[in-house]
Amino acid sequence: MKIAAAKDIMTTGVVSVSSETPLFDAAKVLRDHDFSGVPVVDEKGVLVGILTDYDLVTKGSALHLPTLQKLLHTLPLHGEEDTQELKKIKSLVVRDVMNTDPLTLAPDTALQEVVETFRAHHRVNPIPIVDTARRVVGIIARYDLIKIFDKALLRSSAEGWAEDAFELLQKDYVFASNIAEEKMASAMQYIQTFADAVKSSADAILITDVDAKIVYVNPAWERLNGYILQEVYGKNPSVLKSGKTSSDVYRGMWEALQRGESFVSDEVVNRRKDGTEYREEISISPMRRDGVILFYVAVIRDITKRKEVDRAKNEFISLTAHQLSTPLTVIGWNTDALLRERMGALTEEQKGYLAQIYESSKGMEELVDMFLNIGRLESGNFALRRESLQLADIVENVLRNYAISLKQKRIEIVKQFSQGVPLVVTDARGVRIIVQNLLSNAIKYTPAGGRVTLVLKAEEGKIYFSVADTGYGIPAAEQKQVFIKFFRSPSVTTMVPEGTGLGLYLVKMIAERIGVTIHFTSKEQEGTTFVVTFSV
Repeated sequence: MKIAAAKDIMTTGVVSVSSETPLFDAAKVLRDHDFSGVPVVDEKGVLVGILTDYDLVTKGSALHLPTLQKLLHTLPLHGEEDTQELKKIKSLVVRDVMNTDPLTLAPDTALQEVVETFRAHHRVNPIPIVDTARRVVGIIARYDLIKIFDKALLRSSAEGWAEDAFELLQKDYVFASNIAEEKMASAMQYIQTFADAVKSSADAILITDVDAKIVYVNPAWERLNGYILQEVYGKNPSVLKSGKTSSDVYRGMWEALQRGESFVSDEVVNRRKDGTEYREEISISPMRRDGVILFYVAVIRDITKRKEVDRAKNEFISLTAHQLSTPLTVIGWNTDALLRERMGALTEEQKGYLAQIYESSKGMEELVDMFLNIGRLESGNFALRRESLQLADIVENVLRNYAISLKQKRIEIVKQFSQGVPLVVTDARGVRIIVQNLLSNAIKYTPAGGRVTLVLKAEEGKIYFSVADTGYGIPAAEQKQVFIKFFRSPSVTTMVPEGTGLGLYLVKMIAERIGVTIHFTSKEQEGTTFVVTFSV
């Protein structure tokens, strides 16, 4: 038989895959048949691409999964990595990595041209043979060139192209080996860099699988807790529990993680291997791949000393506030009595001076109360006393305390209280603090001659209380920070220098403590509306 063209040595029983074939399955076809490539065809057999082992190497995918697994085992990680990598591969299909513009040859292509094509395109193997409609009729791999080496052909070959074909076959193994070696070295360098960064981190790092079993801890975590990885591998982090962390913290943590969200807390108290306790600030984030959570990564810091400093500071503030509370109350009562002329008539000048004293004393009283209440909340000593309340009575009572301030700034109060608002069962002190701070802020940040509107209504099993002002408003860029401790908008500090940035922080803390929600809307230079929602 005369061998003269591609059709004489091509393989006609072509195994092919479609562009939608899972990559894992296509890679298995290559492995099972010991192919170096496979054509990708549509339903009519028309060539749309090719998938080769080189494509898979460059994508870091299935054919080199064993290599990737071997690399992962060099890290101090254990558990489900192999399984998770398989999941990633199974989510890919052939079109994600295939070559969509493969080199092809016609059935009548001369053998010399076939050999020269392989020489010119070192990475091409195999080559699909297609007809004029681009239907695949065969395939030629480099090893198919073996078929040309019969004695008659070698004797009749004057151009030397048969020897070139032999040389190609000889070099093919070395070429493929070099590609794999380069890719493996690159992957090893990347993984080693990641491992070094985690190991050298000053923060303690803990990684668990989706079942909350520990799969990795870094040296900083080992130093913090006294355990080594081998002692805690496969265990739940609850081995560190001290029994002094509120169950609400753990409940909030798992609710956030189950929603796929990150969780941050500085309220966790843990116990080391030697029995000593420490407070930690922990940030837990889910690690995803293709939308699926694979691991949870926790970054932990020992904040025991910081908490001790905070406790000492709060105790000092609380003691100071208690000492100031009584004299400020006396100043306020007596000044109010003088302003009401219970001790005799006053001149307008005297009233002006007394009004300033009254306003200053009330401001100091509010500040003292704020410090005391924040101290109680942060230490967990803010005791609740639930009772049936008429919210309108509390609002009216608080409003009376601001009569002088409202008169001085000529601020109009508009009350829109619906009839038949039901009683609400909650903590009276907490509600009073919320109303007082919202009203105080509305008055403080509303220019003279403005308006404050108070709304109380019941709708669909909820009671809504809102405070709307016509004040300076909160810039959109700063609205996420309004409930942060000590935050004050730079845009209003020049107009209203007085303030601590604690009022809304306290309001938010109390709202969460007594079980009500609070939100707001605001537009700069047009005003702000805070809405408190109670469940009936």
